[in-house]
Amino acid sequence: MSFIKKVIAVSLCLIMVFSIIGFGTFTVSADNPTSGRCGDNLAWEYDETTFTLTITGNSDMYDYAYPNSTIRPWNNYLYEIERIIISDGVTSIGGYAFSSCTNLTQISIADTVTSIGKFAFAYCSSLSKITVPDSVTNIGGYLFCDCTNLTDISVPDCFYSGDGTFSHCSSLTDLIIPDGVYKIGKSVFFDCGGLERINIPDTVTTISEQAFEDCVSLKSISIPSSVESIDGGAFNGCVSVESIIVNKNNPIYYSSGNCLIDKRINKLVVGCKNSIIPSDGTVITIGESAFSDCSSLEYMTIPSSVSTIQEWAFSNCSGLKSVVILGDVSSIETGTFLGTTSLESIYIPISIKKINSKAFKDSSLKSVYYEGSALDKINIDFLNDNSSITDAKWYFNSSPNEMISYNSYTLTYNANGGNGVPANQTGSGYVSVSNSKPTRSGYTFLGWATTSNATSAQYGAGSLINLDKNITLYAVWQKNNTPDNPDNPSQDIPEADVIKGNSADNKKTYNYKTTVTFTANVPEGGSVQWYVDGSPAGNGNTLTVKDKTNDYTVKVVVTDKNGNQTMDEEQVTIKHGFFDILIWFFVHLFNPGAYDVKQ
Repeated sequence: MSFIKKVIAVSLCLIMVFSIIGFGTFTVSADNPTSGRCGDNLAWEYDETTFTLTITGNSDMYDYAYPNSTIRPWNNYLYEIERIIISDGVTSIGGYAFSSCTNLTQISIADTVTSIGKFAFAYCSSLSKITVPDSVTNIGGYLFCDCTNLTDISVPDCFYSGDGTFSHCSSLTDLIIPDGVYKIGKSVFFDCGGLERINIPDTVTTISEQAFEDCVSLKSISIPSSVESIDGGAFNGCVSVESIIVNKNNPIYYSSGNCLIDKRINKLVVGCKNSIIPSDGTVITIGESAFSDCSSLEYMTIPSSVSTIQEWAFSNCSGLKSVVILGDVSSIETGTFLGTTSLESIYIPISIKKINSKAFKDSSLKSVYYEGSALDKINIDFLNDNSSITDAKWYFNSSPNEMISYNSYTLTYNANGGNGVPANQTGSGYVSVSNSKPTRSGYTFLGWATTSNATSAQYGAGSLINLDKNITLYAVWQKNNTPDNPDNPSQDIPEADVIKGNSADNKKTYNYKTTVTFTANVPEGGSVQWYVDGSPAGNGNTLTVKDKTNDYTVKVVVTDKNGNQTMDEEQVTIKHGFFDILIWFFVHLFNPGAYDVKQ
């Protein structure tokens, strides 16, 4: 009897405990309730016919942050909820409240809500649009993490400052951060793989660590004059970045050769696949992870002014083939060339005394060209996980040119609209760019680049260039403040895909007297100015050009609501041979609209 009493007593205790904590099905309510409490003065109700969850009342919502996420009262409907209504009077949304509502497509939030807890809408993979009222001033981290279908966001400024707010939102492509945002938070756009363009306003002062890390589709980085701090790893893994531009009025940072440089300490902070480290002495240190994950970077010359290369600087640069270190660098730090799986050769100076652990781990290094002798090598301290460099073939008493085959190649200069082009150079290996400068009326010469439409220079006078193939360098020009034609926009406005349907080479061919309608991609609140052959032609979103019998050029300048401009142009070739005109005459006679084209 005593044993039976003990069993009954234990059972009653367990029932009381589970009744209090409310785990799983141990509840005094129905198995699948459709309504209940979710705050001291809040109620929830789920409509199974419309798949709508409605929250009503006038208090804060309970917090369901881990490890309490299993007791959300609407858990049974988590994967079927399509719409959530947060009614007037509700003052907060609890942490994890609606995370993993994978069918959720609509959210309505009343402007009485002032706080939203962490991960509140994370993993809502069907959600494509979100609007949050300005009343919300306090948020937790990772609110919309892994909302992989999200494309349209309208949220208060504080959302851009929170940790991980939009991380892993892979469908975001264009992003205009609103004026008033002062900080871009940690990992806020981490792994937004579809993000191609960002507009950072000149109110931002801080870009936090990993803010844009692994945004693999991002094409360019533009830093406004207001930015005072860029934390480590902010742009790591942005493998598609082609250009880095800093507003010339920024007192802390500047850009040169597509490198982001902290001018206070002469430190290269961020590089990209098109970076050329300036050889003018402005870079002394290559920062930690500065080029990390730049998989398209192939060749790197580190100029003589550089004395420090920090940890992980070139880690996982899987396309990197050749490196030349010209400065008096004393050590190669941990992980500097880790994961350089295409690395074939490196030139290191006699100043190197230490190769730190994992500096060349998982590298394919085959040849080391060493400035010193075999006896000098004995003084180098090789730490662990560096078999790639110790097993490579060493060439002693070497110079950088010995890394290159002795085929002869040509370096050609193109004045790109200017005059006084330098003479071609022939040879192989690392050669110095000519000191001669071309001239152009109304323009300032910035330097040389490998593309004709570059807006910043990759090479200056005396820079070293690896002549391992035939290379053409194009002069880079900046239009002076007094343009020859004030009606025609300066060529230094950044180019972008503004004209819809524009071809990759900016060229199209049409029949004789074809009527062509061009359409511009215009951001909300933006303005447009069209030009035909340099003359203003309209300011609507579309431009129609008629009865052209000869080739012409269409140019458009789009200005967003923040005053930032982008430009695009299309060169149109008109078929105007005898038979082209004859065909047009008969076609137009019977079908006047046959040659109308809308891009």
